[in-house]
Amino acid sequence: MLLLHGWMDTGASFQFVVDCMADDSSCVALDWRGFGRTDWEPNGYWFPNYLADLDALLDILSPNQPTHLVGHSMGGNVASLYAGVRPERVARLVNIEGSGCPACRPIRHPSVIANGSSNCAAHLTLPATPHSMNSPAP
Repeated sequence: MLLLHGWMDTGASFQFVVDCMADDSSCVALDWRGFGRTDWEPNGYWFPNYLADLDALLDILSPNQPTHLVGHSMGGNVASLYAGVRPERVARLVNIEGSGCPACRPIRHPSVIANGSSNCAAHLTLPATPHSMNSPAP
């Protein structure tokens, strides 16, 4: 099981979770680049880099089988994005308070993520009345 922390947090935040788990459970709680005991990233922080970091780590920790991902906040966002991009590598996903992509049309999400942008508002047109889950997206 891989535990992914949120913004302004560290892998050590999951210690209380690990302490409550069965002794035979295998857990890894990483520090994302620029957090905890890792070095600062001089070129900034971008979700595609976090996805690549996660992929590289899974190449080491679980190269031949899907793994369980538990992410909180930003870690939940990264875990959810990763599960969408590499579903064959994820056995289970737990997203704790991960809010997902910024509000924008689904067609824009790939370019928003690829460009590291967090502002999609200029491309968003909200309907006058809310849509149900069964209605087509605006």
